[in-house]
Amino acid sequence: IELKQFEEAKLLYEEASDIQRTQLGSQPKPENILLSIAISKGIVGSINFQQGKYDQALVSYEEALLLQQSVLGDIHQTVLNTIKVMACINKHKLSLEGNTYEDFKSQLKCFDTYIENH
Repeated sequence: IELKQFEEAKLLYEEASDIQRTQLGSQPKPENILLSIAISKGIVGSINFQQGKYDQALVSYEEALLLQQSVLGDIHQTVLNTIKVMACINKHKLSLEGNTYEDFKSQLKCFDTYIENH
C-alpha cells in the first residue's frame, strides 16, 4: 500500500472521529460513541506505527486509552490490550534508538505496578 493511501485513510479516520464527536450529544448511548471513537483512534495509531511515526502512534493510542478507560474502567481487557500495544511501540522505539531490553523491562515493571494498583 502506498504512503499516499495511508495518509488518505488516516485523514478519513480522523474526519470520522470528528463527526462522531459532534454527534455525541444526540446519541442515546454516548459510551458506544466514545468506544467507536477509541477504535478510530486506534486505527489511526496503527497507521502511524506502520508509517514509522511512533510518537504520533502513541498519541493516538493514548487518546484511545483515555476514552476506553472513561467507559470501561482501568482493568477491562480492551484497556489492558491498548496499554500492551503502547508498550510494544515503546519497545520498538527503544530498539531503534539503541536501547536494550533491560530498558524496556523497566517500562514493563511500571505497567505491572499500574495493574496491581488498579
